This record gives sequence, C-alpha cells and structure tokens, in this order.
Amino acid sequence: MVLCLVVGISHATNYYVDSRNGSDRNAGTSSAKPWRTIAKVNEMNFQAGDSILFGRGAMWVTGEALRPQGSGVKGNPIVISAYGEGALPLIAGDGFVGSGVVSLYNQSHWVISNLELTNWAETPGDRRGVEVKGANGGLLQGIHLKNLVIHHIKGIVGQDTKAKRTSGVAFVVTHDQKRATRFDDLLVEGCHLYAIENQGIVLNNEVFEKVHYPGDETWKDRMFTGVVIRNNVIHDISKNAMIIRMTENGVVEHNVCFRTAFMEHGGNTIFSRNVRGTVFQYNEGFLNRSPDHDGSLYDPDINSPKTVWRYSYSHDNSQGMVWFCTDRRDDGILVYNNVSEDDHGFLVYFNYSFKEAKVFSNLFYAGPSVRPYFLRVNKKNCHEFYSCSGNMVWNDSPALTFEYPYKGNVNTKSKREVKNNLFLGNPVQGEFRNEPVDWTRFRRFHRGFLRANMLDTLVGNRIQLFEPGQTPMGEVIGKVNGVPVYRHELERELAYCRWEFAGKKGKNARRALYRQAIDRVVLMKVQVEEMSRRKMPEAAAAMDIERLRQMENEFRKSTSVRDVMWFGPQQYDAGTFWSFFWAGAQEELRKRMVENTLSMTTEELKIHFEKGGEPAWPKRGFDYALKAIRTSLLDKKYSEYFAEKAARATVEIEQSVEKMYTE
Repeated sequence: MVLCLVVGISHATNYYVDSRNGSDRNAGTSSAKPWRTIAKVNEMNFQAGDSILFGRGAMWVTGEALRPQGSGVKGNPIVISAYGEGALPLIAGDGFVGSGVVSLYNQSHWVISNLELTNWAETPGDRRGVEVKGANGGLLQGIHLKNLVIHHIKGIVGQDTKAKRTSGVAFVVTHDQKRATRFDDLLVEGCHLYAIENQGIVLNNEVFEKVHYPGDETWKDRMFTGVVIRNNVIHDISKNAMIIRMTENGVVEHNVCFRTAFMEHGGNTIFSRNVRGTVFQYNEGFLNRSPDHDGSLYDPDINSPKTVWRYSYSHDNSQGMVWFCTDRRDDGILVYNNVSEDDHGFLVYFNYSFKEAKVFSNLFYAGPSVRPYFLRVNKKNCHEFYSCSGNMVWNDSPALTFEYPYKGNVNTKSKREVKNNLFLGNPVQGEFRNEPVDWTRFRRFHRGFLRANMLDTLVGNRIQLFEPGQTPMGEVIGKVNGVPVYRHELERELAYCRWEFAGKKGKNARRALYRQAIDRVVLMKVQVEEMSRRKMPEAAAAMDIERLRQMENEFRKSTSVRDVMWFGPQQYDAGTFWSFFWAGAQEELRKRMVENTLSMTTEELKIHFEKGGEPAWPKRGFDYALKAIRTSLLDKKYSEYFAEKAARATVEIEQSVEKMYTE
C-alpha cells in the first residue's frame, strides 16, 4: 500500500501554460517550455497529484471553457493555480455561452485557485464563472475553490430556472434519475466575486428542487455534505449573493456581501432552499438595493428546517435583516445575536407558513435616515409557532413603527410570542409592550473604526477610532482639484480595468486603458472632496486606506470572535478592502446629501415612478414602492451630480506618468 502511494506521487507532474511565450508543441512540463493555449489543456487527461499552472501576468481571450479532464484522489487532488510573479492569470471568455469559464463534469478532488475569470457580452446568456456539474455521477467529492477573482459574467437577469443557473460559481446536479448524485467536501474560500448577473454562488440539485423535502427518503443519496463557504467578498450582483441549496449541516461564514439585488425583481442577499441544519454566521450584508419584495440580508426560504442564522451584521438594506419565505413543514429555525443598523422596510418579516421559527437576542438600530417597521407578519398564512422576543432596539428614526398594519382574515391556527423586547430612544409608533430584556444576552461587536452609535454604548463596545498617519501615504503623481493622486490609486484602477483590454495590443489600447483608469480616479477624488467638505472620517481614510486596512486586519488577527463578534473575511487584501470600504463611504455620503444637495420632491418621485422602468412598481403601487423609488432616484441624482463634478474637475497628472503607462 505504501509502495503504491509513493509510486502514485512520483508520477505527479507540473504542467505550465503561458499565453505570451508558450507553444503547444512544448512538453509543458517546465516553466521554460510551457504550453500556450486553453485548447491544449483541454486535450489532456490529468492524474492525481498533477498541477496545471498558468503564468501570472498572462491573459487568454477564449471562445471555449477551460475543461481539464480527470480526477484526483482523496489527499492527492489535481491542482489548477498560478506560477511566477505579477497579476493573476486572466482567462477572459469572449462571450461564449452554455458553460462556465472553468468547467468540471462528474469529476472529484480538484483544487482551483489564483485565477481571474470573466465572460462578458452585450447580450444576456447562459454563462458562469466556475461551474461544477454532476449528472448520474454518484458521489462527487473534494472540489475546493480558493482565492479566485470572478467578475463581469454576463448572465440572465430574472426569476426562472434558466436565469438562476447563471452565476459566478455554480455546483449543480442536473440529472440523477439513473444514478443518485451528490457532492461532498465542497469549499469556496477567499474568493472575490463582483459585477455578475444573475447570482454570486449557487448550489442546487435540479431534480430534487421542487419535488422533495430535506430528510425524505431520497435525501441521503442527494444531500451535499461537508459544504463550507467562507471568507468571500461578493458585491455588485444583480440578484442574490448566494443561493444555498441541498446542504446538510453546512457552514456559510465570514462572508461580506454588498450592492446586491439591484436589477428587476430584487432578492434577499443570502438565502437557503432545500437545506437542513446549515449554519449562517459572522456574515456582513449591506446595500441590498431590491426594487421589489425581498431585500433582506437573510432568508430561510422554502424547505429550510433547523437552520441557524446568527452572529451577523445587516445594515442599509432595502428590506430589513431577515424574511421568512418558508414551507409549512419547516421547524427549528433560529435567528439570534445579529446586529441590524439602518435597515429599511420590514426588519423582521414572518411571511410564508412554517412550523416553528424564533427571532431573539438581536440588536437593532434605526437611525435618522430610515423609517422601518420592526415587525411584519403575514397573518393569513399558518405559523404554528413564532417568537420575536428578547430583542433590543435603539430608535433615532423619526418614524419607526412597531408592526406593519395588517388588513384581512387572520389564520386562527397560528401561535405568537412577542415579548420582552426593549425599545429605547425616540418613541416607537404603534401598539406594543416595552419590557425589560436580559442584557447578558447581547454580545460585543466590531463593525469598523470610523464611527459609533448608541448600540456601542449599550453593549460596552470600546471603539478605537481611526486616525490617519502623518507620514507620506505614497508617491504623489498628480492632483485633482488640488487633492493629491497617489500612484497606488491609479494602479488599482488600471488593474480593475485591464480585463476589458485583454487581447488588445498597441499604444492605442494602452492609452484607452490609461484614460479609463484616470477617469475612475477623478470620479473617486471628487467624491472624497465632498466627504472632506462634510467632515466625514471616510475622507481621511480614503487617502490613507492601507493604514486602515492594516488596522482592520490586525484586529481580526488578534481578536477572537468569541470575545468580540466581527464580520466578514478573516483578512482583506488591498483590492477587496477598497471595494468594501468605498461602498460604505458612498452610502454614508448619500445619506448626508439627501436632505439638501440631493433632496427630492413628491413630484420628482412620481415622475421617476412613471419612467423608472421597474416592472414591480406599477404592480405594487406608488405608496408601497416609495422607498425603492426614492432610493433609485437618489442613486440617479448622486451619479449625475458627481459625473458633472468630475467633468469640470481640474486634473493635473505628471506627463512622465502617462508616458510610463502608455508607451
């Protein structure tokens, strides 16, 4: 047995691929003589222990998916990763459909890491970043995706099955009638997903989805086990950041998701369907922009028994912290020890029928910019038992209402427990009992170093506010309206834009890339200028972002989540931290500008309602959709305001800089 293991390892081979100096006539087994094309990789059947390594800094514009063949074995997977120095290898689909940019089919034991993947087009289509498919394949195991950057995947925006297949990452069983098929040991860790239509991460068994129930006679042969999704940054997703299906005792933790559900129909940021016993924890979700129903951070959706939703941070979402879109058989759903701040809409919504669900020991803060309802119950549906107890709310809102008014018949089979909720701050509208709570239930939490509010005081948070350093923040290469521009800012935007110019060569392409990056820098700078004028701490932080990132990472490294809850990934790299920080900074600026610079009249809102083009608005009516209409118009005004400021900005960039990046 030992001899066989040694022989197996000794035959493992490293294969190298480089689009710049490779040749498919090479053996590909050394970095000095790599292969050149995706097609060459697809010809091979790889063995356990083999590695396929793509050159850093190289780019492939391809009309076919990367479809490497073969499977590894437990403890000895096949690896796809990068070698050399520089930017991640970029595999850019040219718009091809029907596949992921990387595709596995009925394969096991692969570790895929350190790639950048795109597949954009003018028209929607059946596209994914990474797809892992099973069909009558039995037990498929050991697929690990790590440190991937997946973005600009042009899928299909919508609600139907075809649209819901399009995503950044998909683990899907399409057929299993001949042979029961399921996944085990799935990992998605440390990935950055953004600018994706329709969803971020998707898991599903399409045969099971609408027919069966977790725990029934078919579950054992179809459930996905050993599923871990952690430390991912997911943003600018047209619908849901994640749809978690088929998991038995899975874990979804330390992810941060923002700017989601902003195109048609909406959607909750993270939701489950056909899962059992799965835990969602230490996640952060904000800026869900749903123009319709849904729009919360969490949704225990249809067939989600015994799921746990805890230790997470929901803020600035269009429809609260949690919606229950459950099934009448669902029981044991627990939502506790979460923090909700400045969420709009219905902070807690017991919607579809279920057997049992409890929401308890959560902290809520309603600030001056929101007018939410604390609780909404769809009373025509049967909730055999629901509890909303032991929560604490601090209200600085001018119009926080305890419960959304219900008109119609009430289901007499429902049983309700709403007690021991404590409301502090401004008086809350509606009829409710304000009762004491057990203060020891509330845990300390950390949500950054830029600001604090009354929740911090109540739970004893000790906030060390960020102070920018006095030393130089980097090499100054120019100015925008007198505000310094640093080289790292330009290079960050060049890296963001480079995918659009993959495959394009020559001075004209380099100039176009440089011009686009400069435009993005200018737009950012005029917003920072506005933040500074309004004395926002984000202005100084944006100029010294690396120091703030180091401060945040050090806190996460040195502080146990058992002592102080912190949310999102264990460590941020420079790119993901800027995206996370900048989204929050812009939202804070919008809040401050809406009362004066970007104020909106009722007449303007009604005009936007008529011309906004959202199919849900006419269906719901102006009054019901007013929050979404206001948000949409505010975003439009915000963009137009700063586009105009950027167009009029005085931009001075050193000539040597342009020459360096364009010649």
